[in-house]
Amino acid sequence: IDAESSLAGDRLDIARLTARARRTQLEASGAMTSIDKMEASLEAKAEPLDLDELVRLASAMTSTVQKPAGSSDRRGSGSMHVIVRLTAPSGSFGAYSFTDLSSTIEMAAARLSLSPLSVSSFGGTFRGRLDADTSASVPILTLKGQVQGFDVPALLKAISRRP
Repeated sequence: IDAESSLAGDRLDIARLTARARRTQLEASGAMTSIDKMEASLEAKAEPLDLDELVRLASAMTSTVQKPAGSSDRRGSGSMHVIVRLTAPSGSFGAYSFTDLSSTIEMAAARLSLSPLSVSSFGGTFRGRLDADTSASVPILTLKGQVQGFDVPALLKAISRRP
């Protein structure tokens, strides 16, 4: 991780943040509006993006944040609320590659959401959302949306090659 930022009280302004994982390279900017409450709003571009790495990282971050006792707020209002507007010209999810991903990621206590999520793959597009319940040791993923124009023979061929 490499960053150029400035701190003023409880606020951290991020002029540039570069992060690299095994397969993901990310550039971001924005602000952590409250370090104490872990509230942030960022704009990010990944090239490439490994969506599995992103979900694992976000799951680790959100699963360690506890909701207040008796909280019924569906937003997961613990001591974390991070919004990331993300684009990725290319990437992968599992064994499948994609292009033109764009989404708004919301991270809160025990929850991760990519909504709206738009991505191209197999000659078509998916538009919808990906939600993750990160309260358990293995996140529970729910994908909802619509596909249009997928090359079904290419998709079936890719599925049959999976180990």
